[in-house]
Amino acid sequence: MVPVFIFPILILIALLGPDLEFKNIFPILGNGIMPPIKGSIVPGGWFSEFFLMIFLLPFLTDMKKGMKSGMMSVFAVMITLIVVNLMVLFILGSTTSTKNYPVMNVSRYISLADFFEHLESAIMAVWIVGAFVKISVFYYAAALGTSQWLNLSDYRPVVWPIGILIVEFSFWSYPSSMDVSRYDIVAFPFHGILMQTIIPLLLLVIAMIRKRNRQKKGSKSS
Repeated sequence: MVPVFIFPILILIALLGPDLEFKNIFPILGNGIMPPIKGSIVPGGWFSEFFLMIFLLPFLTDMKKGMKSGMMSVFAVMITLIVVNLMVLFILGSTTSTKNYPVMNVSRYISLADFFEHLESAIMAVWIVGAFVKISVFYYAAALGTSQWLNLSDYRPVVWPIGILIVEFSFWSYPSSMDVSRYDIVAFPFHGILMQTIIPLLLLVIAMIRKRNRQKKGSKSS
Protein backbone atom coordinates (compact mmCIF):
# COMPACT_ATOMS: atom_id res chain seq x y z
CA MET A 1 0.00 0.00 0.00
CA VAL A 2 2.97 2.37 0.52
CA PRO A 3 3.40 3.27 -3.20
CA VAL A 4 -0.28 4.23 -3.39
CA PHE A 5 0.40 7.06 -0.94
CA ILE A 6 3.99 7.90 -1.89
CA PHE A 7 3.42 8.35 -5.63
CA PRO A 8 0.84 11.20 -5.31
CA ILE A 9 3.15 13.01 -2.88
CA LEU A 10 6.02 12.86 -5.39
CA ILE A 11 3.76 14.24 -8.10
CA LEU A 12 2.62 17.01 -5.76
CA ILE A 13 6.21 17.98 -4.99
CA ALA A 14 7.10 18.06 -8.69
CA LEU A 15 4.13 20.27 -9.56
CA LEU A 16 4.79 22.63 -6.66
CA GLY A 17 8.51 22.96 -7.37
CA PRO A 18 8.37 26.51 -8.80
CA ASP A 19 6.39 27.79 -5.79
CA LEU A 20 8.67 26.44 -3.07
CA GLU A 21 10.31 29.11 -0.94
CA PHE A 22 13.12 27.41 0.99
CA LYS A 23 13.81 30.54 3.01
CA ASN A 24 10.56 29.93 4.92
CA ILE A 25 12.36 27.33 7.04
CA PHE A 26 14.56 30.00 8.62
CA PRO A 27 15.34 30.77 11.35
CA ILE A 28 15.86 27.16 12.41
CA LEU A 29 15.25 26.77 16.17
CA GLY A 30 14.71 30.52 16.37
CA ASN A 31 12.72 30.08 19.60
CA GLY A 32 14.75 27.20 21.01
CA ILE A 33 14.19 23.47 21.06
CA MET A 34 10.91 23.44 22.98
CA PRO A 35 8.53 24.45 20.12
CA PRO A 36 9.65 21.49 17.94
CA ILE A 37 9.33 19.15 20.92
CA LYS A 38 5.80 20.39 21.63
CA GLY A 39 4.95 20.07 17.95
CA SER A 40 6.10 16.44 17.94
CA ILE A 41 3.59 15.39 20.61
CA VAL A 42 0.65 14.98 18.21
CA PRO A 43 2.65 13.03 15.56
CA GLY A 44 3.97 10.91 18.43
CA GLY A 45 0.38 9.90 19.13
CA TRP A 46 -0.05 8.95 15.48
CA PHE A 47 3.05 6.76 15.51
CA SER A 48 1.72 4.91 18.55
CA GLU A 49 -0.99 3.48 16.27
CA PHE A 50 1.63 1.13 14.84
CA PHE A 51 0.94 -1.07 17.86
CA LEU A 52 -1.93 -2.51 15.77
CA MET A 53 0.69 -4.68 14.07
CA ILE A 54 0.64 -6.93 17.13
CA PHE A 55 -2.80 -8.14 16.00
CA LEU A 56 -1.34 -9.17 12.63
CA LEU A 57 2.03 -10.66 13.64
CA PRO A 58 0.60 -13.95 15.06
CA PHE A 59 -0.79 -14.81 11.61
CA LEU A 60 2.52 -14.42 9.77
CA THR A 61 4.51 -17.45 8.68
CA ASP A 62 7.80 -15.54 8.95
CA MET A 63 8.09 -13.20 11.93
CA LYS A 64 11.41 -11.78 10.73
CA LYS A 65 9.86 -10.51 7.51
CA GLY A 66 7.02 -9.01 9.54
CA MET A 67 9.46 -7.07 11.71
CA LYS A 68 11.34 -5.86 8.63
CA SER A 69 8.15 -4.74 6.88
CA GLY A 70 6.94 -3.04 10.05
CA MET A 71 10.15 -1.04 10.43
CA MET A 72 10.02 -0.08 6.76
CA SER A 73 6.44 1.15 7.24
CA VAL A 74 7.44 3.27 10.24
CA PHE A 75 10.34 4.74 8.25
CA ALA A 76 8.11 5.44 5.23
CA VAL A 77 5.53 7.23 7.39
CA MET A 78 8.26 9.27 9.09
CA ILE A 79 9.74 10.38 5.75
CA THR A 80 6.27 11.15 4.40
CA LEU A 81 5.45 13.36 7.38
CA ILE A 82 8.76 15.20 7.08
CA VAL A 83 8.42 15.79 3.35
CA VAL A 84 4.78 16.89 3.49
CA ASN A 85 5.35 19.24 6.43
CA LEU A 86 8.41 20.80 4.80
CA MET A 87 6.52 21.24 1.54
CA VAL A 88 3.65 22.97 3.34
CA LEU A 89 6.10 25.20 5.22
CA PHE A 90 7.95 26.14 2.02
CA ILE A 91 4.65 27.17 0.40
CA LEU A 92 2.63 28.76 3.21
CA GLY A 93 5.42 29.97 5.48
CA SER A 94 4.31 31.51 8.77
CA THR A 95 0.62 31.22 7.80
CA THR A 96 0.75 27.41 8.07
CA SER A 97 -0.49 27.42 11.67
CA THR A 98 -3.63 29.33 10.65
CA LYS A 99 -4.83 26.62 8.23
CA ASN A 100 -7.03 23.73 9.30
CA TYR A 101 -5.99 21.53 6.37
CA PRO A 102 -2.75 23.04 5.02
CA VAL A 103 -2.09 20.28 2.46
CA MET A 104 -5.43 21.07 0.83
CA ASN A 105 -4.49 24.76 0.71
CA VAL A 106 -1.10 23.93 -0.81
CA SER A 107 -2.69 21.84 -3.58
CA ARG A 108 -4.55 24.95 -4.78
CA TYR A 109 -1.25 26.53 -5.77
CA ILE A 110 -0.83 23.98 -8.57
CA SER A 111 -1.49 25.50 -11.98
CA LEU A 112 0.00 24.28 -15.27
CA ALA A 113 -1.03 26.17 -18.42
CA ASP A 114 -4.29 27.16 -16.71
CA PHE A 115 -5.50 23.62 -17.31
CA PHE A 116 -3.94 21.25 -14.78
CA GLU A 117 -5.11 22.75 -11.50
CA HIS A 118 -7.58 22.38 -8.60
CA LEU A 119 -6.18 19.03 -7.44
CA GLU A 120 -7.94 19.10 -4.08
CA SER A 121 -10.07 16.15 -5.20
CA ALA A 122 -6.95 14.03 -5.80
CA ILE A 123 -5.59 14.86 -2.34
CA MET A 124 -8.97 14.07 -0.82
CA ALA A 125 -9.08 10.73 -2.68
CA VAL A 126 -5.72 9.68 -1.23
CA TRP A 127 -6.89 10.85 2.20
CA ILE A 128 -10.10 8.80 1.95
CA VAL A 129 -8.23 5.67 0.85
CA GLY A 130 -5.82 6.04 3.77
CA ALA A 131 -8.68 6.56 6.21
CA PHE A 132 -10.46 3.48 4.84
CA VAL A 133 -7.37 1.28 5.35
CA LYS A 134 -6.81 2.70 8.83
CA ILE A 135 -10.42 2.23 9.93
CA SER A 136 -10.43 -1.31 8.51
CA VAL A 137 -7.36 -2.28 10.56
CA PHE A 138 -8.81 -0.74 13.72
CA TYR A 139 -12.12 -2.49 13.02
CA TYR A 140 -10.40 -5.86 12.59
CA ALA A 141 -8.37 -5.39 15.77
CA ALA A 142 -11.48 -4.44 17.75
CA ALA A 143 -13.42 -7.47 16.48
CA LEU A 144 -10.52 -9.87 17.06
CA GLY A 145 -9.74 -8.50 20.52
CA THR A 146 -13.40 -8.59 21.57
CA SER A 147 -13.81 -12.20 20.43
CA GLN A 148 -10.69 -13.25 22.35
CA TRP A 149 -11.87 -11.33 25.42
CA LEU A 150 -15.23 -13.17 25.28
CA ASN A 151 -13.49 -16.52 24.58
CA LEU A 152 -15.31 -16.95 21.27
CA SER A 153 -14.08 -19.48 18.72
CA ASP A 154 -14.52 -17.00 15.86
CA TYR A 155 -14.55 -13.21 15.62
CA ARG A 156 -17.19 -12.99 12.88
CA PRO A 157 -20.26 -12.96 15.18
CA VAL A 158 -19.10 -9.68 16.78
CA VAL A 159 -18.28 -7.89 13.51
CA TRP A 160 -21.82 -6.61 12.91
CA PRO A 161 -22.49 -5.34 16.48
CA ILE A 162 -19.12 -3.58 16.63
CA GLY A 163 -19.78 -1.99 13.23
CA ILE A 164 -23.07 -0.57 14.53
CA LEU A 165 -21.30 0.83 17.60
CA ILE A 166 -18.61 2.41 15.43
CA VAL A 167 -21.22 4.22 13.34
CA GLU A 168 -23.14 5.40 16.40
CA PHE A 169 -20.08 6.59 18.32
CA SER A 170 -18.79 8.40 15.22
CA PHE A 171 -21.77 10.74 15.56
CA TRP A 172 -21.88 10.92 19.35
CA SER A 173 -18.17 11.48 19.93
CA TYR A 174 -17.50 14.19 17.33
CA PRO A 175 -20.56 16.35 16.66
CA SER A 176 -18.47 19.04 14.92
CA SER A 177 -15.06 19.63 13.33
CA MET A 178 -14.18 21.90 16.26
CA ASP A 179 -14.55 18.97 18.66
CA VAL A 180 -12.35 16.84 16.37
CA SER A 181 -9.60 19.49 16.37
CA ARG A 182 -9.83 19.91 20.15
CA TYR A 183 -9.55 16.16 20.69
CA ASP A 184 -6.63 15.80 18.24
CA ILE A 185 -4.63 18.54 19.96
CA VAL A 186 -5.59 18.22 23.63
CA ALA A 187 -6.56 14.61 24.31
CA PHE A 188 -5.37 12.30 21.53
CA PRO A 189 -1.58 12.54 22.05
CA PHE A 190 -1.87 11.45 25.69
CA HIS A 191 -4.74 9.03 25.10
CA GLY A 192 -2.98 7.44 22.12
CA ILE A 193 0.36 7.00 23.88
CA LEU A 194 -1.34 5.62 27.00
CA MET A 195 -3.65 3.15 25.24
CA GLN A 196 -1.38 2.24 22.34
CA THR A 197 2.09 2.29 23.86
CA ILE A 198 2.20 2.28 27.66
CA ILE A 199 -0.56 -0.29 28.34
CA PRO A 200 0.60 -2.74 25.59
CA LEU A 201 4.16 -2.37 26.90
CA LEU A 202 3.02 -3.17 30.46
CA LEU A 203 1.11 -6.21 29.17
CA LEU A 204 4.25 -7.35 27.34
CA VAL A 205 6.34 -7.00 30.49
CA ILE A 206 3.74 -8.95 32.52
CA ALA A 207 3.63 -11.70 29.89
CA MET A 208 7.44 -11.96 29.85
CA ILE A 209 7.57 -12.18 33.66
CA ARG A 210 4.87 -14.87 33.73
CA LYS A 211 6.66 -16.82 30.99
CA ARG A 212 9.93 -16.65 32.89
CA ASN A 213 8.26 -17.81 36.11
CA ARG A 214 6.70 -20.78 34.30
CA GLN A 215 10.07 -21.71 32.86
CA LYS A 216 11.65 -21.57 36.31
CA LYS A 217 8.89 -23.77 37.77
CA GLY A 218 9.28 -26.21 34.88
CA SER A 219 13.05 -26.46 35.39
CA LYS A 220 12.62 -27.04 39.13
CA SER A 221 9.98 -29.73 38.68
CA SER A 222 12.15 -31.54 36.12
